[in-house]
Amino acid sequence: MKKCQVYIAASSPSVLTVSTVHSAAVPRLLGSISDVTDTTPPSSLKILILSYMRSGSTLCGDILQAHPDVFYVYEPLLYLWDYYVPHKHLQGASVRQRTKHFWRQSKPYLPEPLDFLDYMFGCNMTTYNVEFLTNVWHSWDFSAVDCFNRWEHGNVLVNLTQDCVDRLHQRCLNKTIVQKVVRLSMAEADVYLQRDPDVRIIHLIRDPRGILLSRMRFNQKTSGEMHKNYTNICRRMWEDIRVSREIAEKHWGRILTIRYEDLAQHPFSLTTILYRFVGLDVLPGVKSYVRSITSSERFRSNGKVMAKKTARKYPFKTAYRWRHELPFPLAREVDQTCRKVLNAMGYISYPTEQQLRNVNIPAKLNSYGKGLMTAQMV
Repeated sequence: MKKCQVYIAASSPSVLTVSTVHSAAVPRLLGSISDVTDTTPPSSLKILILSYMRSGSTLCGDILQAHPDVFYVYEPLLYLWDYYVPHKHLQGASVRQRTKHFWRQSKPYLPEPLDFLDYMFGCNMTTYNVEFLTNVWHSWDFSAVDCFNRWEHGNVLVNLTQDCVDRLHQRCLNKTIVQKVVRLSMAEADVYLQRDPDVRIIHLIRDPRGILLSRMRFNQKTSGEMHKNYTNICRRMWEDIRVSREIAEKHWGRILTIRYEDLAQHPFSLTTILYRFVGLDVLPGVKSYVRSITSSERFRSNGKVMAKKTARKYPFKTAYRWRHELPFPLAREVDQTCRKVLNAMGYISYPTEQQLRNVNIPAKLNSYGKGLMTAQMV
């Protein structure tokens, strides 16, 4: 019987094309689950999901927060600009330069990103700190408090009561804290891992062609710098992969690299892997949630009322929509520009449009992530 294990991937071909796939034996992601690591997790871990905009990180966060012993903080660093936003030139910038206008104008003290993650991991839920958060309804614990209804400038929290944050603080205590971030580099994560031994990182990566189409669809644009700047997308992803390889041995067992496509295609297997990595049991309510991720109906799991999931129905179809909708010339441009990322993560390039549109041809190899701790079938 095949087992799903975590191991260091072997070397991969320098260029992954359709011909490479047909000439190689590509194992299927099937089988039972074995141990993810050889180490026993601490009783209460601090979990960072490190990913990128439109890469499936919300799905990953939702799967983890389905456990009753998890407290989930959605995008705590969205008060900052991403280093790789076009024309911002924020590499090496101060926290004030990176902070978005609303908070820069309204807050006298601006926390450094790693310090703010510490506040959330420590359940330091003051009104000052919580008002840096946005889109809090993505967290079922925040929604359960049911007092985050004062907004300004869209999704920004303002004028919170002390009673509100006190109730939030109580919900946070004695839980496994999960934070999902798209504003943190792996180099910054390395610093964080060194200063806190209880932190573990789930590095979630998606095929950059899928990211590109999702960003284009997000604002219903087929052009524009933010949505078509795949150079910046892949530059950041490759830098994170490169750094992760360099620090893998130093932090062995604490960084798990997974692909969104595997999570979307095999959610039960990958959920089991994720839960073992963070030291939690896959409870019946968690299985019920994973089973219902294609449903748009409201339901309850482990006593938590789940929000409707209409935006992320059918994750498998979403994962590969780009093969049908991304213009072939653009797909080829991404293939060339993002080749390092595609090769490192086992994604396939398509020399012809006929091959791109033929979904019977695989989009990825089973083996990926040379030098990284990854979840793969053996």
